[in-house]
Amino acid sequence: MRTRFVVMLTCIAVAMSVAVRAADTTEPIAKLPAEGEAPIVKSPQKGDTIGPSTLVVGVAPLGSLVVIQTQIYDTLDDAKYYRMIPGHRHRVNPDGTFALLISTPRAFFWEQRPLRYEIHTYTVTADGKESPHAIVVVNPKPPTP
Repeated sequence: MRTRFVVMLTCIAVAMSVAVRAADTTEPIAKLPAEGEAPIVKSPQKGDTIGPSTLVVGVAPLGSLVVIQTQIYDTLDDAKYYRMIPGHRHRVNPDGTFALLISTPRAFFWEQRPLRYEIHTYTVTADGKESPHAIVVVNPKPPTP
């Protein structure tokens, strides 16, 4: 029991360290999207294996409200959409950056069907208009035995 606790704390510490490095916004921002354009997601990248949570890092128009949602799909039947997992609704930082931790829970049917996640990131204006979605397709981390 104690070993599991130590392993769990170590994993959390490593995950936080990686998240802090990924969220480092000290590098200059090349270009902010214009209002109405999709946000630019820097992390995670297409094909990454993530979970049970991940830090979504990117840039969006100044003053915008960023919305992040995760959709779960069956990889054997691509048309089979299981559910949407709400993530965040948060204003960007004053410089247009954002770094938001979202949950990517495992679905109960993981062992029966392989899954993939689509992380949708978009902005919403004060009058309710959505920008195009920046979609990052990632793989859920396999459950540990």
